[in-house]
Amino acid sequence: MNWFLNRLCMVLVTALMAAGAMMACSGTVSTQSSVAHTTAQTLNRAQPVWIHAMQDEATNAVNQVCPGDAGNCAAAPMRAAADAVFARWSPVVAAWEGTRIAHDAWRLQLERCRADAHASGCEGPALDSLSLALLSATQQWRCAVRSDAMRRPDLDPFPGTPACPLHPDAGVPADGR
Repeated sequence: MNWFLNRLCMVLVTALMAAGAMMACSGTVSTQSSVAHTTAQTLNRAQPVWIHAMQDEATNAVNQVCPGDAGNCAAAPMRAAADAVFARWSPVVAAWEGTRIAHDAWRLQLERCRADAHASGCEGPALDSLSLALLSATQQWRCAVRSDAMRRPDLDPFPGTPACPLHPDAGVPADGR
């Protein structure tokens, strides 16, 4: 039964189907550790993909200002082109940092609880709040890559469409792309 519960929890969290998934996984430190590990693996596979996409976009913007065969180009317009791309990506970068911090907090507390099961913060509700913080941060990142400004759902490694706020900088576009 414990194996089944572990698998069920990993599938629920990996899919990020609902905030209730974390609550279904509450209880054991080993179960939450497995979920944290699986979530980290998914996010770690996504990170180089979105960073590469951001770098490619910046490179393309610079190449539009100064094509490779143009010779010497002024640095200021090229820097401005790259800066505009990085500014557009800044909500994605900020949301990613929030996700990293939330995961690190959860992981560190789980490590502490594995070392001492009676340590402060090892109760189910305390661990659940850390897991829900990661779920919320991951949701914010998913919304950032799907926002009207980004329109990059291809960068989201999780299935389904997240429920995002309805403001233009963080919401999923009406057409779902």
